[in-house]
Amino acid sequence: MEDTMGALRDKMQQDLELGGYAAVTKKVYLSAAADFARHFGRSPARMGQDEVRAYIRYLVEHKQLKS
Repeated sequence: MEDTMGALRDKMQQDLELGGYAAVTKKVYLSAAADFARHFGRSPARMGQDEVRAYIRYLVEHKQLKS
């Protein structure tokens, strides 16, 4: 997982930099992507819409976050 996640993280970081995002925003987005990957134990590159929906539901139900 680490190799795939590392490459994906690097691409995401480059895209955020090219998009002109603030340093704090980049840090939060990269952290959220890492949390998502840890939750399922695999790279986001190997997941899709169903995992995103399940993770958002998990956050709302177990972390009391608002959708």
